[in-house]
Amino acid sequence: MRKISKQRPIPLIVITCVIFIWGFDFIAIEYMLQYMSSGVFTLLRLLTGSAVLVSVCIIKNRGIHIKKNDMPRFFICGAAAMSLYFTLEGIGISLTSASFGSLILATVPVFGIIGDRIIYKRKITGLKVICIIISIIGVYLLVAGDLSGPKLKGLGFIIMAAIVWVFQIAYMKPLYEKYDLVTILTGVFISGAVFQLPIALLSQPHFSITPSGIIILIVTTIICLIIGEAGYVYAIGNLSVTVASAFENLLPVVTIILAFIIYGTVLSPLQFTGAALIIGAVMCIALKDS
Repeated sequence: MRKISKQRPIPLIVITCVIFIWGFDFIAIEYMLQYMSSGVFTLLRLLTGSAVLVSVCIIKNRGIHIKKNDMPRFFICGAAAMSLYFTLEGIGISLTSASFGSLILATVPVFGIIGDRIIYKRKITGLKVICIIISIIGVYLLVAGDLSGPKLKGLGFIIMAAIVWVFQIAYMKPLYEKYDLVTILTGVFISGAVFQLPIALLSQPHFSITPSGIIILIVTTIICLIIGEAGYVYAIGNLSVTVASAFENLLPVVTIILAFIIYGTVLSPLQFTGAALIIGAVMCIALKDS
């Protein structure tokens, strides 16, 4: 028992670091999209991540060992989780802001509930219906007064990113039962890069980057995408669902704070109300599921 109690703080520290890492990633994306299109930025991150992960996989596993019949699933997961999700997220953030994007993506559990109802015919309880309605009201308040133009388009792209993320979570689940995390990440990164190449070429790409931008690109790919994902998987494997969900739902709060520190971005009182409703509704859903 003493050994377990000593190890307990480690997963908490890890998931706290992951939330700050992912919050910073939203800020980094907003900064980098000033110099290149979302399609190009996503492609460069996937190529960088693929190179790093292939090297790790060769050293750790002496190669990339994926069964032939699992390759289609790897490709679809890579196309969804790495290519489409990050491209749509990037476009949405470029049209709105990092704070706005993180708050809309916080509604992923709501899309998950609706998806479960449509695909698996699972019943939606009265409490969850109330939470869904509250989150919708929160989204409306978040964009109230600016429902036209770029922000409306950005909202659409971020919602599409949330839907793609929900799909890939369900579709990728069988892979975790067959492969280790390094192999899964390597497979989806490579698949995502292959799928992303034509998207980057056909999306009116523009590219202009400074040496500091190259450093940000490499560092955020390694830390925010690769290490962040690995840390998250480790943390949820060693924490209760309630604790993990509570920390994960604080991601928008971290992003808003970082956006204020770095850019001086401040939400209006109406937007703060919407943000509080979204975070509260999603937290309630997570605790109910737990």
